[in-house]
Amino acid sequence: MTSTLMRVCLSSLMLVSLLAGCGGGGGGGDASPSTTPTGGTPSVSENPSAPPPPRYSSISGIAAKGIIGNARITAYDIGDDGSRGAMLGVAQTGIDGKFTLEILAQSTPVWLELSGGTGAFMLCDSLDGCGETSNTTYDANQNGQVDFGEKMALPPGFGLRALVPAAEDNSVSANISLLTHMAAAYAETFPQGIDGLSIAMANSQTANLFALDGDVLTTTVPDVSQIDRYQAATQTQRKYALILGGFSALAQNGEIVSLLQQAVTQFSGQQGQLANHSDDAMTLSLSAWAEKSRLLAVHLNDSLLAAAFANLKNAADIA
Repeated sequence: MTSTLMRVCLSSLMLVSLLAGCGGGGGGGDASPSTTPTGGTPSVSENPSAPPPPRYSSISGIAAKGIIGNARITAYDIGDDGSRGAMLGVAQTGIDGKFTLEILAQSTPVWLELSGGTGAFMLCDSLDGCGETSNTTYDANQNGQVDFGEKMALPPGFGLRALVPAAEDNSVSANISLLTHMAAAYAETFPQGIDGLSIAMANSQTANLFALDGDVLTTTVPDVSQIDRYQAATQTQRKYALILGGFSALAQNGEIVSLLQQAVTQFSGQQGQLANHSDDAMTLSLSAWAEKSRLLAVHLNDSLLAAAFANLKNAADIA
C-alpha cells in the first residue's frame, strides 16, 4: 500500500515537471519578441529600411516681359551635360502673371521654361506700342495696333527660361523674365556648366549690367502699365519693370522674338556684356536700351529712375 502510494506520487511529480519544462501557459514563445505590435503597425525602429516620405517644394513667382498671362510654366531637372532633363511639374500663369509650381524637392538646379498656348498673352509695356494686330478682342480701341497696356497674343517661337539653384525648401521664389532668360544662357557658358555657382554669378552679372540693386530671379516685377501698381512698388521693382519696358520699345514692328534672340546671343557670347552703343538701329545696344527705359520713366513721372537710366546711357556712350 505504501509502495503503491509512493509510486503514484513520484509519477505525479514527474508529470508536473514535464509540463513545466514544456513552457506551460505559452511562456516558451517569449524567446523571440514579436516584430508587429498589437494593432499590426510596425514602428520606424522595427522597419529601418523604409524610405522617408517624399518632400515637396513650391516654386512661386511672376512671368514678365510685360506681364505674361495664361502661359505654361514647366519645371525640369538638368542632366549631367547641362541639358534639359526630365519634367518635374507644370503650372499655368494667372492673368496677373503669377504662378505656383509644386515639385519634388531638388538639391540640384531646376530649369524653368515658359511657353505659349491657347489664350496665352503678354501686356504691351512699350510706350511706342507693340506692333500691329488683327485681334479685335485684345484691341480695346480697335485701331489695329497693340497700344501700351493692351494685351497681345504671344508670338510663335516666344519662350523664356530661368534657372533655380535648388528647390529644397518648402517655398522657393523664382521669376521667369527677359533678364532670367539672358542669365540662363550666360550660365550655360561657364566652364563647369550649370550649377549653383554659375547660376548665381550669371544672375548677378545680369543685374550689374543695368545697375539693378536686386536679384533678377526673386525681385517682383510690377505691371508698368498700371500706374497705381507701379507707384506702390519699390524702387528696385520699378527699375526692373522699366528695363523690360525699354527692351520692348526697341523691337521693330513688334518683332520681339528676334530681338530676344539677339539679346541672348550677345550677352552669352560676350561674357555677360552687351554692345555699349551702335550706329546701326538694328543692333541691340545698352545705350539705346537705357534711353528707351529713361523715356518710359519720364512718362511715369519717375524722375529718380529717369536720372538713373540717363546715367547708364551716358556711361555706355563713352565706354
